Amino acid sequence: NKKLKLDDKVNQKRLKRALKFADKYSKKYYKQNKNKAIIYPHLKDFAKVIDNYSAFSGLDKSDMFLRIVFSYAIGNSDMHLKNFSLIETDCASNTYHLSDAYDMLPVNVIMPSDTDELALSLNGKKRNIRRNDFISFAENSDISREAAEKIINKVVSLEETYINLCKNSYLPDDMKDSLEDLILTRI
Repeated sequence: NKKLKLDDKVNQKRLKRALKFADKYSKKYYKQNKNKAIIYPHLKDFAKVIDNYSAFSGLDKSDMFLRIVFSYAIGNSDMHLKNFSLIETDCASNTYHLSDAYDMLPVNVIMPSDTDELALSLNGKKRNIRRNDFISFAENSDISREAAEKIINKVVSLEETYINLCKNSYLPDDMKDSLEDLILTRI
């Protein structure tokens, strides 16, 4: 049961192989499987990876949950498996934790043709996500309902902050309007 360093390409490939998922960006995969159902990774699978490899699994799963809720709120439908990593705390320590968040973009605004609300399925869904889906995911990932509710409520309570950040961003005005509408709809 050697712990994996999941922040480099080699070990991300090992992680995907360990979870038995195809790379959704691989042309070879689509060519070979165009008539088959595509199996995308589920967020619950990454929660299991955190349980198995993180030295701080409770904190890391709560942080993962916060990222998922925030990604939904801002339309980040590109939070795929490669955007989650575990990193080693100190060189050769064999102690891992969830890396800092990265690649957090409002993809649903930038690419309106992307109709998914999340890149990884939540309770088997990538669309029509509801509060109960988040709560169910949390409970199935051993995050208490109380903690999940607090995290969701924190994200919701920052609606005005997100809107102000959006208004002061470098996005074109039409995208600012779209992002504001999306946030108001989802929160």
